[in-house]
Amino acid sequence: MAKRTLKNLAATYEVENFFDYICESYINGNKEQAIKLFYEMCRKDRADFMNELNYCTFTRSFGDGPWQMDLLHEIIYSLFNKGMI
Repeated sequence: MAKRTLKNLAATYEVENFFDYICESYINGNKEQAIKLFYEMCRKDRADFMNELNYCTFTRSFGDGPWQMDLLHEIIYSLFNKGMI
């Protein structure tokens, strides 16, 4: 399956910001969906998303809390299990 750019993914899911869409999915309890959405992004966009999570730039949108590191850990764990790291 070919990975898609953020612009294409945002259009497909009819959202303005695909990164925010992944975060909203995770916060609302749809952890598997958040991981699936993460894997749909191309490699560069995945790296950008992980950097934003790591530096907690989503705080303004969703409030501060442990969810950012939890999501980052879930992604890293998933990557490890798939043998990608």
